[in-house]
Amino acid sequence: MQRAPAGLLRAGIYVRLSLDASGEGHGVARQEVECRAYVERRGWAVAHVYADNDTGAFTGKRRPGYEAMLHDLRQGAIGAVVIWHVDRLTRRPLELETFIDLCEQHGVELGTVQGEIDLATPGGRLFARQLGAFARYEQEHKAERLRASNRQQALSGRLRRGGGVRAFGYETDGMTIREDEARVLRDCAQRIIDGESLRSVVRSLNERKVLTSAGNAWSGNALKRMLSNPRLIAKRTYNGEVVADGEWPPILTPEVQEKVVARLWNAERTAAADRTGYAPRRYLLGGGLLVCGLCGTTLKSQPTRRRDGTISRGYTCRSDQHVGACGRIRIAADLLEEEVAARVLARLASPSVRKRLQAAGSVAPSGDDGSSLAEHLQSLDSKLAALGRDYGDGLIDRSAFLAAQTRLQQRQADARAQLQQLARLQQLPAADPAALAQWWADATIERRRDLVSAVLDHIVVGPATKRGPRRTLDDDRLTWLWR
Repeated sequence: MQRAPAGLLRAGIYVRLSLDASGEGHGVARQEVECRAYVERRGWAVAHVYADNDTGAFTGKRRPGYEAMLHDLRQGAIGAVVIWHVDRLTRRPLELETFIDLCEQHGVELGTVQGEIDLATPGGRLFARQLGAFARYEQEHKAERLRASNRQQALSGRLRRGGGVRAFGYETDGMTIREDEARVLRDCAQRIIDGESLRSVVRSLNERKVLTSAGNAWSGNALKRMLSNPRLIAKRTYNGEVVADGEWPPILTPEVQEKVVARLWNAERTAAADRTGYAPRRYLLGGGLLVCGLCGTTLKSQPTRRRDGTISRGYTCRSDQHVGACGRIRIAADLLEEEVAARVLARLASPSVRKRLQAAGSVAPSGDDGSSLAEHLQSLDSKLAALGRDYGDGLIDRSAFLAAQTRLQQRQADARAQLQQLARLQQLPAADPAALAQWWADATIERRRDLVSAVLDHIVVGPATKRGPRRTLDDDRLTWLWR
């Protein structure tokens, strides 16, 4: 805060520029020069200059300079506010009313370079409100024209131009494939399809010093978003929804991306990512394959320590993790997983079962409107985002929001389950028993789990029917439900 000569009215200058393409602040600097000249003509003294560069007054985002000015106004540190034009102050009528009230309460004068406005008179306040309303109308009209232009551009499949980081896999023009990066993306996609974990692929990229287009190391979320982006299959999106074929060449085929999406959005991995970022790797029967026979809750993996200090792997109904879980069912993992593997491989060797599964895997599932499931998921994501905006804007109440959110999330889960099952069925190993056994021995835990899920819907685990130490599986407590 600058010291003002005694007896002079202390004025605060507020300057703002909505978009500073150069980042050098030339626009606010020009406003400040003219505002200082105005202060000098009025015989006031500049107490402080408040600036918000590259900050819109219409979006509702925080403006630190504006907030600091209001604070000093309330504290009596300034007795006048000088602006270049009312639309530099705010384009929101409600915000303008708050400012007018503060000026009335504290006797603050308003000076504008572009035309005088006397907030001490009803006519001056009316004029300020009219200017503010007109500024908002102009901004809304401009935004509507921009949205219409962007949508038309998207529907025609044209690439969105201007700003932002270069898309990985493409040159700066967005149209030409950068072959070295495209090979990286195709390799990552195939490794994910083949059952390698996201964490392993990311680690490999970073060990090889492969950087993102922004020059950063890869993270799991960054790679997942990249491989799931419809841009890689030359699809144009608008507000998160695929609307047209793009004018640029694809890096991945739609079939490859659907398989990648099916694996990356595996429900169990998504749930586990909330805690660790990656799916658990030591247990075969996750993702809802085991269900409590008493309460219907999904059993969770849980190791326990024996008296001799060794660890016993098991699956448990976790009352500490699920509301309504009974906590009364537990089954040892080792014997159960051996039995599941034996039965799954036997079914896959059966000609009749194999024929039925292969027939199911040859039919590509689609969304409600006939679109591909990848496009259907993009559409559901867009609808969820729009629903959140409507709730935030007060257009719908909480109960309607929660009901719609539940329906959309269930449709997402159903679509992802279809994608996952399709990917599993399209990767069934050879039917020969010896080949199946060898495949199982060589496969990762993720690929084994996928194979089990392709054949087995779930197992209901009831209470134990035998007492005492068990060296064999208590099969009487299991109800097998096959696909």
